[in-house]
Amino acid sequence: MTADARDPTGPTNINLLEACVIGVVAAVGAVLLKEGVGHLGAWRIAMAAGSHSLFAAPELTVFALIGLVGGLICGALIQFVAPEANGSGIPQVKAAILGIPQDLTLRTAAVKLVSCVVALGTGLSMGREGPTVQLSAALSFNASKLIRSSPMHRAQLIAAGAGAGLAAAFNAPLAGVLFVLEELLGRMSGFTVGTTVVACFVAAVLSRLVGVHSLDIQLSKYNSVSTFAALDIPFYLLLGAAAGLLGAVFNKGIIGGLTLNRDLLKWPVTITCGLAGLISGLLVACLPPLFHDYSGLREALLSGPLDLNTILIALALQFVLTVVAYSSGAPGGLFAPSLTMGACLGLLAAMVEQHFCGSANSITFAIVGMGAVFCAVARVPMTAVVIIFEMTTDFNVVLPLMISCVVSYLVAEKLDPGSIYDQLLEWVGIDTHVVEGDAGIMKTKSAGDIMHRTVETIADDCTLSAVRAIFANSKHHGFPVVDKQYQPIGMVTHHDVLEFDRLQHDGETLIVDVMTVKPVVINSNESLAEVVLALDKYKISRVPIVEKGKLVGIITKADVVTAESQYLLRSKKTEIVSD
Repeated sequence: MTADARDPTGPTNINLLEACVIGVVAAVGAVLLKEGVGHLGAWRIAMAAGSHSLFAAPELTVFALIGLVGGLICGALIQFVAPEANGSGIPQVKAAILGIPQDLTLRTAAVKLVSCVVALGTGLSMGREGPTVQLSAALSFNASKLIRSSPMHRAQLIAAGAGAGLAAAFNAPLAGVLFVLEELLGRMSGFTVGTTVVACFVAAVLSRLVGVHSLDIQLSKYNSVSTFAALDIPFYLLLGAAAGLLGAVFNKGIIGGLTLNRDLLKWPVTITCGLAGLISGLLVACLPPLFHDYSGLREALLSGPLDLNTILIALALQFVLTVVAYSSGAPGGLFAPSLTMGACLGLLAAMVEQHFCGSANSITFAIVGMGAVFCAVARVPMTAVVIIFEMTTDFNVVLPLMISCVVSYLVAEKLDPGSIYDQLLEWVGIDTHVVEGDAGIMKTKSAGDIMHRTVETIADDCTLSAVRAIFANSKHHGFPVVDKQYQPIGMVTHHDVLEFDRLQHDGETLIVDVMTVKPVVINSNESLAEVVLALDKYKISRVPIVEKGKLVGIITKADVVTAESQYLLRSKKTEIVSD
């Protein structure tokens, strides 16, 4: 759609600017979350380490107290200020992209930021990557409201914001783009890819400049020690199968915990978050210092030789505490916990190979395990491969990643179909398959489907006297002015004719001298959403439809209303028949 069919270059520059702004916003959100969680988490560890001198109380009391207070605070923010800020935020973003109304206001973004910092900083076992996605998408949504845009355009900007948030959080721009296409949209368009690529690039560059690293560790320092040999293939297949099983069980645990809280306990989210913080603090305090800091635990899993008991405890602890935290309704994501569990599983697979073959590269297995479990949870095999590769910049991990991620995806889909985000949407009553299949008339119908092909026009050599006669003998209140090639070059309305009379124009004046030039036109293959946008944006009641620059029809506001009414009536009749 263009205001001037001969100058279609304008919107491209606007889209580029929007993409850059989205990237900057995503980077800012990622930095704020990282720094907030980092500082609060460091304070928590310091308070526990100095608890004997400060409180004359054991670490158990300090961790439990901080967890309880932090859970109560973030739960209260969600319960009383912005209920939409609970959980990961990615399901809400996906619903908004599918056209389901979601509260992505600035209030939601602010509460998501503050409550997530409090929740993660005080010890709840979740990640900041998912919240960064929702925060960036919410800010992009609000930015899109400052300009007049169609629902489809707005959804694409939200998707670009979500991808940029992931790119900034993981410092992985390609993974951000793939996640949008593979999980959030499930389809590809030139506009979406272009906008998302630019937004992810800007977000990743800015986050890298300020030192944001996913999981708070630099995986690239391990790329000199990773290896892959043909002998490893059976064990990577085994790792993929185990990851698929773990991912399916983990997803069921999340949904089961949420169902337990909703249907059985029925406690306010403030209470459930407080209890989750208390339980997390108590369990962590009962374990050695290695388990007190989740980022330190991830570092240890990748860098140091750990015994079997430590790996099993880390895996069980991460699984249980993440299910408890997420089920409470607390804000936080599932990316980081799934990657940590994957590292544990990879180390276990390395131990199996070590037992049978006498040697195994535990670091490579840990890194591949991270991608495999993440894939089993989110069901995004391509994103899982690319995100780990971008975090490590190591080609040696690509082939084992591809093996394990594909196997984990197939096993997880067989055991428990659907990604955790689709399952979370279905848990609240949103069937993504139905929504995607019923896009609505605004997206499925084009301008050419409902336009009037018989159009009354005014020739460019008409005089004002002839135009007055045309209006006097017609029921219409506006006409396009066309040239000899039947291209619309202007518009004339009844209001214009009255203005001509008031200004006492000569009746022999040609219409091309006084008409409204450069009319708004719509291509016949564009959606009704674009038609509605044009009618609303330019405050007009009719818009000419063109094909290759030539006039082929016209659409009025009444035509759109009639088409939508007929669509709704047909849908209602279909529902009655099916019932």
